[in-house]
Amino acid sequence: MDNHTTNNAMTEIALALAMGFFSIMVLAMVSMGGGVGSANKIAGAVMAASDNAQTPKAVVEVQEQDRMILYYNGHFFDQNMHQVKPETLPQGGRTILALAPETSMTQALKLRGLFGQRDVIVSTLDTRWIRALQEKTP
Repeated sequence: MDNHTTNNAMTEIALALAMGFFSIMVLAMVSMGGGVGSANKIAGAVMAASDNAQTPKAVVEVQEQDRMILYYNGHFFDQNMHQVKPETLPQGGRTILALAPETSMTQALKLRGLFGQRDVIVSTLDTRWIRALQEKTP
């Protein structure tokens, strides 16, 4: 005689306990990851191999020697919002290239290629930069 009801009940209890423990684990991970971020970090992606041995991260610490270049409405600007040309920028150091959020991946790769150096980090402009650049450009 088969006794399926006992096995099914034990399976259901085991599954319920596993789901409960999984939910607690997810809540603990989310609560440990929350917090206020630093203003010196930007979201970015490295679109080319770097000489650094470290793996590129999604959040990049901005360093003092980093060069920030903004691309908006077909023009390049430095962090002081003065128009610049990529070919006139000095080589060396990291360059953070901030693009409008709607920039396609193809165009982002083309723009990144204009800098001719390996350590270029691509990020997106936030609303404050976009507002400031809209006032600056016609």
